[in-house]
Amino acid sequence: MPCVALIDPDAAVVALLQEALDGVGLCSVCWPGNTVPSLDALCAFLTDQTPAAVLLDVPPPYALHWQRCCLLQQRLPELPLLLLTTDPTALADLPGNDGRVPILTKPFDIETLLAAVQQLVRTRPT
Repeated sequence: MPCVALIDPDAAVVALLQEALDGVGLCSVCWPGNTVPSLDALCAFLTDQTPAAVLLDVPPPYALHWQRCCLLQQRLPELPLLLLTTDPTALADLPGNDGRVPILTKPFDIETLLAAVQQLVRTRPT
C-alpha cells in the first residue's frame, strides 16, 4: 500500500488528511510534532520513510518556506510534492515557481485533494 508523508504542524489538518487517505487505501506517515522541520531533518525523515508522495504545508513567511520546497526538490527530485497553503497568490510570483508543483489552497475540498494525491502516486517514477 503506498504511503503519503504529511508535513503540517496543525494536528487537526493531519487527522483529517489521515482519515481521508485511509478511506481511499493510502497509508500515511506524519512528521512527529507541531513544528516546521528544518530542511535537513525533513530530508532525513523522507529518505527514511520513502513515501510515494508528500503533502507539505507552506506557511508564512512564504518566501522562506518556498525556498525550502525548492531545495527539497533539488535534494529529492524523484519525490512528488503537493503543497498546501492559505495564500497561493503569495507563492505565485516567487522565484522557481514554474507551476510544476501543484498547490492547493486551505481550506480545500477533500475530494480535490484526494484526486491530486492519487495522481501523484500513480505517476511517481519507480
